[in-house]
Amino acid sequence: MFRKYSVIGLYLIVSVVSAQQADRVKLGSLQIDATVSFVRSSEGLWGIEISGGASPGMLQQQPAQVEIYRSQDNVQQLA
Repeated sequence: MFRKYSVIGLYLIVSVVSAQQADRVKLGSLQIDATVSFVRSSEGLWGIEISGGASPGMLQQQPAQVEIYRSQDNVQQLA
């Protein structure tokens, strides 16, 4: 499950960099029919939101850390 979230995190970062003007960047859908999005607060900070589906929604206004794993010797951390 951790690898699944790592891949989602990597995709989210790439999407945010390419769409910095939007307040919401849809990243994709989960198997439970929930949507994963990056959302920007009024302060301009990015957070992550999971909404829809049968589960209650979740919003993390400022994720503490995202790690981009390309290989064992090439890991980049963003906070």
